[in-house]
Amino acid sequence: MNKTAILILVAAVILTAIPLRADTYKYTDDRGDLHFVDDLGSVPKKYRKSARTMDDLPALSVMDAQPTAPARSRPAAPVRATAPRENSTKSVEVYVTSWCGYCKKALRYLNEKGVSYAVYDIEKDQDANRRHKELGGRGVPLIKIGANKVRGFDPEEIDRYLRQ
Repeated sequence: MNKTAILILVAAVILTAIPLRADTYKYTDDRGDLHFVDDLGSVPKKYRKSARTMDDLPALSVMDAQPTAPARSRPAAPVRATAPRENSTKSVEVYVTSWCGYCKKALRYLNEKGVSYAVYDIEKDQDANRRHKELGGRGVPLIKIGANKVRGFDPEEIDRYLRQ
């Protein structure tokens, strides 16, 4: 082998050994909309201090690959957390899907805080889906705390609305 071939081989080995990493940043704007960008420069300056890196984004997965019958419209039966309620008299509703990693994180967080809540799966309950849309929901989780809404999983926002 000549020197050029060896250099190309060594360069290829070195380049494949270097992990390529692209950070994803999350921020919430003044309207409460949650945004994800892959470049901190894409975050408006006034939100950069609150932008956070999302190192642990959940992998996409299909929980139920078999087709299901459409849900019948019926009054939603909320599932209540078993943990004792935090010092809050506000009602808390969480709109989720079964495959959403951030929904699971939000529910786990509310349980750890001892917050009682009702959870609604917008893919399995047509009434919940309608309420989700009426609340301006475009994604999940959507957490309604009293009259306030938290779009996405944002522990600081959840805590702020629980304290109000």
